[in-house]
Order: sequence, then C-alpha cells, then structure tokens
Amino acid sequence: MDKGDLCYLYDTVYIGKSSSILHEVSRSRLSNSDIGFLCRYVCKYYLHWGPEETIQRLSGTVLRIMKSDNLVEDMAVPPEISPPEKKIYLYFLIYLSEDKFADHLNMQNHGFVAVLDPNLISPGIQGQKPGGETRIQS
Repeated sequence: MDKGDLCYLYDTVYIGKSSSILHEVSRSRLSNSDIGFLCRYVCKYYLHWGPEETIQRLSGTVLRIMKSDNLVEDMAVPPEISPPEKKIYLYFLIYLSEDKFADHLNMQNHGFVAVLDPNLISPGIQGQKPGGETRIQS
C-alpha cells in the first residue's frame, strides 16, 4: 500500500476521526512491511524515538496508547517465528532498511533476515562461529 496513504490513515485514527485503520482498509491489503512502516512512523514522528529507544521502550501499552496495537496483534508471522520472538520480528519490520538497527540486536536475531530474505545478507557472510568470529567466504 502507498506509504503516504498509510500515514494519512494512521493520522486520522490518532486524531480520533476513525477508530481503526482496519475500518478504513481491510487487513488483507496491509502487508507485514506496511505494519512495520506504520510502527516506525509512530515511533519516529509521534514519539520521536530512534532505533535504540524503540528497542528499550516499545511495548503493548505504548502500541495501545498510540492506537496501533490491533495491527500488531493481528499480524501474521512466519511459522518459524515463535510467539516470544514476535517482538523481535516487529523490530525487524520497523527498521528493515536501517543498517544501524541491526547492530543493536544480537547475531541470533540476524537469523530473521536470513530466513525472511536471504538477499538482504551480504553474500560474503555465512554466519557466526560460537566464539563470535564472523566467517567470511573466500
């Protein structure tokens, strides 16, 4: 969905002209990346949070106050992601294009990138050894 339209729809919900984005557009038209974009919009433009603050402060309560909890609760996650990992998956969606965000997550969470889109991982990096050393393909 067009990002400008998503921002407009969220703004109408936040100021009270609509009770939910889902009343304006069907859930089937919103991809998980759209939900991540909306959460990033909320964190960046309304809460003035960067990636670090988002990791530390984003919670169900914040999502509820910011009227975006229903989007996250109804978000379908890939089967390989367990319920406790849903928050990390949401962080991935929120800051998908921001490289510095990845530095704040441990290497285990980088696995989401490899599972969800192997093309996002540099072809030279094959993983991490138990000692923390990165193996580089020669």
